[in-house]
Amino acid sequence: MKNFFKELFNLNIKDLEERINTREIVAILEEINSLLPKSFENFLDTTWGIATSVMHLIRAGKAAIYHFDDKKELFLPLYTFGIDKNEFTHFTERNAGIKKLFQKNKRFLISPENIKDYPVFNKLFSDFNIFSGIFEPIMLQNDVIAYLFVADRFDGQDFDEHDLRLYEIMIPFYKLILQNALMHQKEKKRLKELEDLRRIDRLLLLNLEPKRVIDLIVKKLIEIFNAESAAILLVNEKEDSLDIFSAHGTSEQFVKATKIPFGSGVTGLAAKEKRVIRINNVRDDKRYISEADSKMNSEMAAPLIIDAKVIGVLNLESVEKYKFSRDDEVLLQDFALNAAIILKSVLKLKE
Repeated sequence: MKNFFKELFNLNIKDLEERINTREIVAILEEINSLLPKSFENFLDTTWGIATSVMHLIRAGKAAIYHFDDKKELFLPLYTFGIDKNEFTHFTERNAGIKKLFQKNKRFLISPENIKDYPVFNKLFSDFNIFSGIFEPIMLQNDVIAYLFVADRFDGQDFDEHDLRLYEIMIPFYKLILQNALMHQKEKKRLKELEDLRRIDRLLLLNLEPKRVIDLIVKKLIEIFNAESAAILLVNEKEDSLDIFSAHGTSEQFVKATKIPFGSGVTGLAAKEKRVIRINNVRDDKRYISEADSKMNSEMAAPLIIDAKVIGVLNLESVEKYKFSRDDEVLLQDFALNAAIILKSVLKLKE
């Protein structure tokens, strides 16, 4: 937050008074005062607050916040206002040109005078009855993580020069607030994972039955990653396969009947290559192995490694496409390192 306070303390009130009126300066400072505490608590609440604040200050009737994952594979609206979110999401999925434009990390001011220069925006504005809008990149460490979109003044007029001056003044602070919210979200998620693992580790001291400890690890996987299905598969050296030892969100029949050849499927590949494998849309991936009526759409698997030897795989699945991000990959890898140590102790107890 050092950059945020540097920006704030460098504010030249006299300079601001030449560009906007005192009432608007007070309004911006009040909005900053309201949003800053949220950025230490909740990322989604912060994005919602920023979008509504910008709408209020420049009298916009519509807004949306798009979010990129770290690999820029996921690019969908987190929130929309005055626009149907489902339809907006479907439009984004169907039009890859929007993502390509936004990867340029630049601001777009779209009006009737220049919209013909941007065919994708032209279609977007036409489909959603938008007259003019501003697309603003939100950066983190020189990379775009999100785009703020505001459109159409509620009085039906185009954004005027005064609106744009107000926007120029407020947006640097809002960007820094959103960056802070994202960093705190990542840190809170990491700390929660570590605490959950410590709880499971402590269960070993209670001499619980090994299967129960492993079931708890699987349940924690679902809770931490907000997934619908999770499993721990163990290496069967005699059959050169991975056998499901514990699973939640999968039928008992599938668990008993499934043996995944080492190197096959997403889990088998994670074991063979000793790395996390993430699939954003399993329906387009021939390696995916599942139940016949599975509704899952994304998957992530991490090897369990002890002394450079793979002993099993953690597997996660979700009904949502693009559910897991690169941050989740890192988190699952850390989880797998700790879970492997716990499993080593558990399997010794079992023996």
